[in-house]
Amino acid sequence: MAFARIVAAVWLAVASAAGAETLEYDLRLGAVKVGLLQLQVTRGEGYQARLAIRSTGLAGVVRAVRFEATAEGAPGPAPARYRETADTGRRESEVVLEWAGGSPMVRSYRASPPDVTPPAAPAAGALDPASAFLAAMIRPAGAPCALDFAVFDGQRLSQVTLAGGQGDCRGSFRRIAGYRPDEMEERRDFPLRLTYAETPDGRVLDEAEVQTLYGKVRLKRR
Repeated sequence: MAFARIVAAVWLAVASAAGAETLEYDLRLGAVKVGLLQLQVTRGEGYQARLAIRSTGLAGVVRAVRFEATAEGAPGPAPARYRETADTGRRESEVVLEWAGGSPMVRSYRASPPDVTPPAAPAAGALDPASAFLAAMIRPAGAPCALDFAVFDGQRLSQVTLAGGQGDCRGSFRRIAGYRPDEMEERRDFPLRLTYAETPDGRVLDEAEVQTLYGKVRLKRR
């Protein structure tokens, strides 16, 4: 199961407090625990984020999946560099992105088997997956929803939109370009629901539900 696509659908505005923290979430498909997501964040004048996703590899339920990514940049968020390695059981990939003038540039991209679909054109202001995830998980006080941004991973471009009240945000993850034609025909929009908990510094993601091709995936903070 390509968890990189599932979780690639959420973004971050870095909170003002400096320091380091680790957030961990169980991933469940129905009643079955299928993986673990961990985000390590260091904040000061800028931010550094490390996103790691691993499946449990349960036979007959999910494939063994490994996804690791690191990002760094200035608050905003404004990514400067991104590196990713992933193995979905069907496909392995390595990506290095850098930003210039707010636009991502592909420094290196390798996939096995190789992509046959032309890559999406990088969009100005697009976030990498790690920065995008960080943006959704840590929010300033009083403004958890009302998000609208693009996500670029070196091949695929998508759009995330969220709206709603103070602690319950709803929206969608939409495939835009760089996907195979059969993927675009299969489904383009995936509903999202994000629930936040208050903290002394703002709000943090407590739970998320993402509709996928495999059913509804739930992220729950440990």
